[in-house]
Parts: sequence; C-alpha cells; structure tokens
Amino acid sequence: VTRFFQLLGRKPAAAARAAADVMSLESEIAKLTMSQVDRREPSKIYNPTTVTDLVKLAPAFDWSAWLAALGNPTLDHVVLTNPAFFAGVSGLMKTIKPSIWASYLEWRTVRPLADALPSRFAEEAFQLTKLTRGLPEQPVRWKRCVAAVNTALPQYLGQPFVDQAFPGESKQSATEMVGAIRRALSADIAGLSWMTEATKEQAQLKLKAVGLLIGYPDTWREYDFAIDRTTYAANMMAATLAETRRQFARAGQKVDRDEWLMPPQIVNAYYNPNANNTALPAGILQPPFFGKDRLVAANLGGIGMVVGHELTHGFDDQGAQFDEIGNQRDWWQEADKKGQRKFPHEFMYDLLRKNVLQLDFDPKDSWLMAASQKLGEKM
Repeated sequence: VTRFFQLLGRKPAAAARAAADVMSLESEIAKLTMSQVDRREPSKIYNPTTVTDLVKLAPAFDWSAWLAALGNPTLDHVVLTNPAFFAGVSGLMKTIKPSIWASYLEWRTVRPLADALPSRFAEEAFQLTKLTRGLPEQPVRWKRCVAAVNTALPQYLGQPFVDQAFPGESKQSATEMVGAIRRALSADIAGLSWMTEATKEQAQLKLKAVGLLIGYPDTWREYDFAIDRTTYAANMMAATLAETRRQFARAGQKVDRDEWLMPPQIVNAYYNPNANNTALPAGILQPPFFGKDRLVAANLGGIGMVVGHELTHGFDDQGAQFDEIGNQRDWWQEADKKGQRKFPHEFMYDLLRKNVLQLDFDPKDSWLMAASQKLGEKM
C-alpha cells in the first residue's frame, strides 16, 4: 500500500502515513462487517427499510446525492444486508479525519484499476495478489486483456464464443438432458419417507418452477457507454458506472427471472434462490463435461452431477428458505423441521459427535459453525 501511494506521487514518509491510515480505517470497517456464518443465513441479510429511515440510521452520508448520481433519485425503499454496518460507518465518518478518508478512497479507487494504469501499477498490484493468492507470476498480457473485456462487456464477448463453441442443437440437447435430471429429482422427492405430503407438494411445485438458463441468453444485453481507445482506465470506470446504474434503474421493478448473472463463456454454473432459476453457461457445456453428439451416459457422467448439484441448492440450508417464485417464505411443515431437516451446524454436530469423533462439545462452537458453512457446496 505504501508503494502504491509512492507511485501516485507521495514522498516515502507521506506514503507510509497514508498506508497506515488506510490499514487502520480498513480494520475499523472490518470490525463492522457481518461474519460469514451470519451472512449465510438469509433472514439476517434481508432487512427492508425506507430511504427516510436509512438517512436516520446513517445520517453522516449524503444519500440523496448518492442516489441522484446513480440515476435513481426517487428510490424510496432499499434492502440492507447489515444495518449495523451502515450505522457504524456513519459513526466513523463523524470521527475519522477527512484526510484519512481521502487516502482510503484514493486507495479504493486506484487499486481495482491497477491493470488499466501504467504497468508499474499493475506490477505492484500483482505483488499483493501474489501474497494473498499464491500466484507465482502475472498472467500474460492477452489473458488480462480478455479478462478486462469479460468484465466490461461480458455478453459481447460471449456471442462469438457461443457461435464457435456451442452451435446448432447444443442448447436443445443440453436442455433436454437437464429436463430429464429434473424429472429424476422429482421422483426422488416423491419417494422420500421422512418428508410430509404437504411439504412434498410444495417441493414439487418449486422444482417444477425452476427456470432453466441453458447455454446463453435468448436476448443479448446491449451496452451503451462510450469507449475511447486512448483511455483504458476511463473505459473501465465507464463500464462499472454503466452497470451500477443499470442495476439501480431496476430497483422497484419486477424481478427478471430470465436474467443471466454470469456470461455464457464462463466455466461455471449457479442456482439463484431469489429467482428460483439455475444457469449452465455454454462455457461449462463443453468436453469433457458435455457434447451434443456424445452418448447420453457420457454427458450424464460429465455434467449430470453438476446439474443435480445446482438443482438441489434449491433445497439446501439456504435454498429451502425460498419458495417457487424466489420469495423468502417458510414452506416446510413443523414435522419436517423436527425430523430430518437440520441447519448445517446441527448436522455437523450430530455427524461428528455421534458418528465420528464422539466428542462432547457445544454445537454452536465457532469452529463448527464456520466449517458447517461449506455443507451447501460440499454435499
């Protein structure tokens, strides 16, 4: 951080002071941040409120100016993930000197843009990445260029990828396979001995309603911000601002369950409980996972487990708290909750104490709570 401030023109002593200020303020902000365990619980991060009450909660911040700058000055309702965080930062704004905030905001602005600035900034930024992620060397230039386009214009980059790598009947073939896996999951739910009939009915309703985003969007997104070949950093800032404003313009609008949250060229997949949909981009629907001309058995062995994994997210410790249209609603019968359904830390407690270690410990010990957060992905 000190070297970054030196690159920005500060003398060594001044750069060191600025870096110390940044680290100190970052540490104070970190103390206000909700724990990973709490963030995994949907009910704790869904806190709807009015903008009027937000202003009362965090009066030191100019919310009117901020909303106007983002293009939605009349927004009257928001959802806060952590109200205590906003109140705490508002308090810091009253007690921390403006010069410290200036250094912090300078760092927070320049660090994400390092790759778009002169190479000395990119090289210095990589030293931090090297320490935190263990990467031995900076990715080659063309890969960083592709990554930048993927960030700023993801669906523009996705179109030629789809044309080349996911042509013809690929989408239809993949959609048919996912439909078959969904029917198999439906049969599994129907055969559960521990689930009550009322809950099974709701589970089947939710499964049937899962939106399938396969391969690529039916309608490609348009990008309407200006690009200048001579100003790389300004282009990246324009892309970020355009996307932020696009998101804010949707506030108060009907949820678009057909919206893709990742571009089609990504080798990944997801389930979104808020929309009750799952996406399998063209990037992951490639050999060795999938091929439209391969045997069904080969595709099921390659990508079938990924499809099943994503669909069952709708019924894990997080997804089970949302209904068929993505609203947070408890659709489980009390008998199910008292029987087989358990929160992750309770499951881990039973597994470790009764079946493995047979140790006596508190089921809410911090280490167990932290470890249990991985169950949604690992099971």
